[in-house]
Amino acid sequence: MNSNNRRYLYIVATIFVLTCFGIACTNAGFINQTRPMQLHLSLTDKSDEIKVTWLTKSALPQPTVYYYSVTTSSQCDRESAVIPTDILKRLSIAIGTTTTYEKYDGFIHSVVLTNLRSSKTYCYLVGGEVTKTPPQPTSTETEASGKTDSSNIYASSWAAKWSHFTTRSQFLADKVTFAAFADAGTRGDIFHVINAMRKDPSFSMVIHAGDLSYAQTDDVWDLFGDIIEPVSATRPYMVIPGNWDIKPFAAQAFVNRYQMPLVYPTPEITVEHKPDGPIETKTFYNYYYSINYTHTYIIMMSSYDPYTQGSKQYKWLESELIKANQQRHITPWIVVCAHSPMYSSSQGHGGSDMAFRQSIEPLFSQYKVNLVLSGHDHGYERSFPVYDDKILRDEKIHYSNQDGTIHVLAGTAGADSDPWLDQPAWSLLRESTTGYTKVIAGRGSLEVIYQRYNGTIGDRFIIVKDSSSRPSQPINKSNSGSSNTTYVIFFLLCLVFIFPFCAYNKIPHKIYSYLSGRKPND
Repeated sequence: MNSNNRRYLYIVATIFVLTCFGIACTNAGFINQTRPMQLHLSLTDKSDEIKVTWLTKSALPQPTVYYYSVTTSSQCDRESAVIPTDILKRLSIAIGTTTTYEKYDGFIHSVVLTNLRSSKTYCYLVGGEVTKTPPQPTSTETEASGKTDSSNIYASSWAAKWSHFTTRSQFLADKVTFAAFADAGTRGDIFHVINAMRKDPSFSMVIHAGDLSYAQTDDVWDLFGDIIEPVSATRPYMVIPGNWDIKPFAAQAFVNRYQMPLVYPTPEITVEHKPDGPIETKTFYNYYYSINYTHTYIIMMSSYDPYTQGSKQYKWLESELIKANQQRHITPWIVVCAHSPMYSSSQGHGGSDMAFRQSIEPLFSQYKVNLVLSGHDHGYERSFPVYDDKILRDEKIHYSNQDGTIHVLAGTAGADSDPWLDQPAWSLLRESTTGYTKVIAGRGSLEVIYQRYNGTIGDRFIIVKDSSSRPSQPINKSNSGSSNTTYVIFFLLCLVFIFPFCAYNKIPHKIYSYLSGRKPND
């Protein structure tokens, strides 16, 4: 074989190998640029909505979500893009928007699902185009759907990413549970914590109180989104910024990837003119908002927006606390989340954030905030009910809503633990472990449980609603019936005992004679 023939065979073999490799990679999803990634949910300003967000490496013709209600989440375990005929009548379709940010080689898609019912489980499929032309079905697909006719609709194969969620209860008789933690990263125990949360069906929302990925590059942000997806794709994942999330590069990734119902979603832009230099433009994001979550009024503060008296956030915070107190008969519990802790005995950042405490704690006392969740320092710590370093109630487990504010340091999402300072008097309990804090809210109680990722309980306490603090409520039918029964019984007693007694002793005649000026015998 001459050299030309060898060269030709070499080229053909190389093309064949590269083609096979490309097909294999495509089937594995490595070159599938429209494959949905980093799926996560978030709440909106409306209680019957949920926002679905995911990322792709290429643009989509139209970001779309298909969703429908089911009785159990196991009905959502699908691999195929097929949407069976029997659910078409109850299938809803929502279309959203796509965005990106400077230097990110990818696209962020968001779709809002509307008209969701309370305490219902929904299957959903993220994607783009749909077609009524069925692909050639595999035997597995045929067995799963039971139908292969063209009346089924099929999402494009690259969009076949199913998940599910359950909406929170809007019934005041029910309890609702949410989980909270802070300070995660992409190494260490975050994998164990997320795996434990994935297996725990008891909570319907997650709060991440800052320091998400600890990243300033997109590949690490992508990795973080992949790590949390088993939880964030099935429950709203609500975030506030930590100190790592506001760094120059991270700020754009944070605010674009995790789109919260911010009070001021449009950033403030300032332009500085320097006499002997270029014009400098600075962008300031506002990162705070609130969540009205059945029995809890949750205020998500930013430790990195101005918060001193007179600032925009301070005025907003006070207005939110006033509003929350006006509806205590509906949402009896006020919970505040902020990354930087007012009370901490960790060496991580020198203990308590005194500037934050001096500016904001008087508002918490005035408006009777029940619970504060924070992070920044890596560990778990719980205070007594406290104000200005003073213990308001020396009790370990059972509290009243009149006892003062309890602070929980929840920097337990998996980042390396920080050492402790000497334990101050206000610090009731602390430990260097990882896990998540669950808050169980009902009409009459707020229970808090710190659960380590291995399933053991690290802390537990409960705040109960003091009956003397309950606001007056309209009389319902049962109360009205009780009052009427009391009046009837009183009248019968008068008729049987008091009226005969008065008549026998001529008391009415004597009263009349006295008032008319006559003598009784006249």
